[in-house]
Amino acid sequence: LPNELTNLSSLKSLDFSGSLNLISLPNELINLSSLITLYLSGSSSLTSLPNELANLSSLTTIYLSGWSSMTSLVNELSNFSSLITLNLSGCSILITLPNELINLSSLRRLNLSECSSLMSLPNELANLSSLIRLYLSDSSA
Repeated sequence: LPNELTNLSSLKSLDFSGSLNLISLPNELINLSSLITLYLSGSSSLTSLPNELANLSSLTTIYLSGWSSMTSLVNELSNFSSLITLNLSGCSILITLPNELINLSSLRRLNLSECSSLMSLPNELANLSSLIRLYLSDSSA
């Protein structure tokens, strides 16, 4: 990611979809203070999110669909308190979700479609009072 991109303080959406060689996200993304949507779908080499992203209070939507290398969702994701939409569809080897998902109090949409290795859903998911859409088609859970 060119350093100049981190100066785009008004940037609302950033799309890394299909970036097969993307191994990590730069910590400088936290300078994108207006970022609302982050697309990382199909970025199969990416295995985690920088903890600093949780400090982006404007970030409401993350698409992580098709992460073939993700086996468990990092607990740090629970720090994204402003998340409204989390798309994990097609994360076919995702096995577990952390109980800490309860911290996503603003979460309204959670897509777990085609998570064929997901063994179960945490009981704490029932406490997400803002959740209005839960997608589980073609999932094992």
